[in-house]
Amino acid sequence: MARSAAPKAPAPTIDRARRAFELSLSGQPYRKVAETMRAEGYKRISPTTISTLIREYAQQAVLPLAKEHVTREFERLLEQRTRLEKGLAAAWAIHDRRHVAYSASGGIVRDHLDRTIRDDGPSVQALAQVRGFEDLMLKNAEAMAKLFGYNATVRTEVTVVTETDRAIADLVGELDSRDARDTAPVGVEN
Repeated sequence: MARSAAPKAPAPTIDRARRAFELSLSGQPYRKVAETMRAEGYKRISPTTISTLIREYAQQAVLPLAKEHVTREFERLLEQRTRLEKGLAAAWAIHDRRHVAYSASGGIVRDHLDRTIRDDGPSVQALAQVRGFEDLMLKNAEAMAKLFGYNATVRTEVTVVTETDRAIADLVGELDSRDARDTAPVGVEN
């Protein structure tokens, strides 16, 4: 009696897990992913197995890459924040200095009492720079919040019950009690 060929050995777990993960990215339910994988020759695949394989693959391959990406992005955002802080400090330093006006020939402009005339132009430009740096710092903070999930939207479910809904519920209750009375055995009262 000839022995039948041995069933195909299951693919290494990481290959099965990677395939399950790839198929799940299309948004298919686990049942459909399991059917697809069985059609591709994978053995002993159920929706529960798919769920386990996806978790395993995420732990082994996806999450370490995601953590590495988050770490690199966080470091980049911190470096950017440091540069913005330095630029902001320089802009404030320019704003706080006393600027004097110069004539077209390069001499300091003085008033009739021989006092130097203040030039507010550099201070105004510095304030515009401050605004720009503050906007960029806000965007930097928003990027950090997004990176760590602090800006995630909160989903709230609200159920509105109108007077009509209450009236319908009361009517259904009355009909149910009437049906219970009508179907009760003789001699038993509700």
